[in-house]
Amino acid sequence: MNLQDDPAMLAILEEFKRVLPLRLRELREAIRFRDHERVRLLAHQLKGAGGSDGQHAVAAAAMRVEIAATERVAMPQLLEAYEPLADAVAGAISSATDRG
Repeated sequence: MNLQDDPAMLAILEEFKRVLPLRLRELREAIRFRDHERVRLLAHQLKGAGGSDGQHAVAAAAMRVEIAATERVAMPQLLEAYEPLADAVAGAISSATDRG
């Protein structure tokens, strides 16, 4: 059975593609407002979403952002950690689109 034949998997994939960019925008806003706790929480959520969907690059990049926020690093370092996460999310969405 391929992905196109499984309505439940297609629904999960569509939700993944819909939610991930929203979370990433929220994360960017939290960074802009220097809200380390919100950054940590959103990065933790992205880490979980990436891990549960098999998107290991997203999970690993989100973990780095989560750690940076927990350590309350300066904003330039937090932005530096954010960029690979944004790239990983873009790759995950592209991959999900190819599969769906």
